[in-house]
Amino acid sequence: MKTKNIVSYLKPALIILAAFVGFYLIIVSSEWQKRSLYDTTNNETQVELIILGLVLMMPLAIYLYTLKPTPKTVLRGRTKSQRTDLISHRSRDRKKAKRVFNVYIRNETTESLIVDRKSILKHDQWYIFELKFEETLYFNNGITVEMENEELLEIHDFRNQIIGISKDEYRRYDIPDYVDFALIIAKQNEGNPIE
Repeated sequence: MKTKNIVSYLKPALIILAAFVGFYLIIVSSEWQKRSLYDTTNNETQVELIILGLVLMMPLAIYLYTLKPTPKTVLRGRTKSQRTDLISHRSRDRKKAKRVFNVYIRNETTESLIVDRKSILKHDQWYIFELKFEETLYFNNGITVEMENEELLEIHDFRNQIIGISKDEYRRYDIPDYVDFALIIAKQNEGNPIE
């Protein structure tokens, strides 16, 4: 395990070292060219140094091109002091309500939706999400779904895409009876108007 960590840190260091050596060789060859401007016997050596310098710099370019960026965590909403108060308050509430709510969501848009940066909800596909108290689902089209309490499902929909389904319409969409809330994500401006 330790050797793998050493090798993983050693590989970029060696690539950067080779790039510095290559850069140094290119600078030396250009300085050499300035000194021997009228001497044509050393042109082959200068070209060889430039090529060697470029060859030593290529692994760095390839390494940087293939390097995958690490995802950044973005904290939304409140400042740090407000977040700590909020977390301690929420932890007390979570002890009271550990119930899991089943939320049926169907995608009727023409595009696939990414849910919580983990899963994809394709066109005309549905999924039943299990949400705990004050847990939030984030969609890539800007919709957020959060359980506020047992009776309230808070939805942020800026494009008017959400259509709510009542318990009477569950059979029409073949929704199981154990589902607590059912939603359809429709095309833009085809959702239920906000009352």
